Amino acid sequence: MRKEYELQTDVLDTIVAATPVKKKHTELLTAFATRTDYRSLCYVMTRDIYGTSPARIIDADGREISPDYRTWIEAELQAHGGSARTLWLAHNDAGYLITETERLLHYFVHDRGGEQDNFIQVAVWEEQEFVERELLPRTDRWGLPDVADLRHGSSSMGAEQSERRSLGQPRYRLHEVIDMHRFAALGEELYLARHRVDGDRRVIETDCDTGQQRALTIRELTPGYDQMQWSGRRFFNDWTESSAGRTGERVCQRWTFNTQAASKARCNTYLV
Repeated sequence: MRKEYELQTDVLDTIVAATPVKKKHTELLTAFATRTDYRSLCYVMTRDIYGTSPARIIDADGREISPDYRTWIEAELQAHGGSARTLWLAHNDAGYLITETERLLHYFVHDRGGEQDNFIQVAVWEEQEFVERELLPRTDRWGLPDVADLRHGSSSMGAEQSERRSLGQPRYRLHEVIDMHRFAALGEELYLARHRVDGDRRVIETDCDTGQQRALTIRELTPGYDQMQWSGRRFFNDWTESSAGRTGERVCQRWTFNTQAASKARCNTYLV
């Protein structure tokens, strides 16, 4: 279920997916400026730490065998009794190829001004499909992939390699749109509620020398307990008070944020 600080919509999904990938994201920035409320959106940074993932299965002539690698593998494993070797025997002469997707994650920001957390962060995948190897090894001379290898689409399955060839043009896909002001407010609210309850917990303190015991709360045991802050709020406050913040530097132009919401049982929201 979408959280209250998540602003992605089907309309934004469509706009991003329909925009061609261009140098410096000029087309994407124009699309946001002319077709959305995020008219001041600007580029911040790119993360290229993500590995490739299996995409489709095609034959040697480029005809599509399956639009989804993992769906095809699961169906074939089920059809062949869960045996990786039996699946290999059925398809090792077919010459099928596995396509993969290489991903970059681009971060953009729409700064609304005022408090340092008052901005919208937009993250967009750039994906390029390519092919450079066959699906299965032609012989079992060097061993065969096991079920885990097949499900993962491992590149070490022993199949024939070829020169990498891009398939089609790179494309955008919307990852998330985060209202950081809402996220920070929620994170702080949940932290303070939990912190208040934890502070009232009673513990028994024992003097190791005398054996004397006394009951007291976590709040009483912890100096400055009620002045403690949620780490996300402390981050924004520290930036505001820093030399960069005092000269007007906006944190959203220098940092990107990975928001994570924990389970309801823990009643916590994290900002990393």
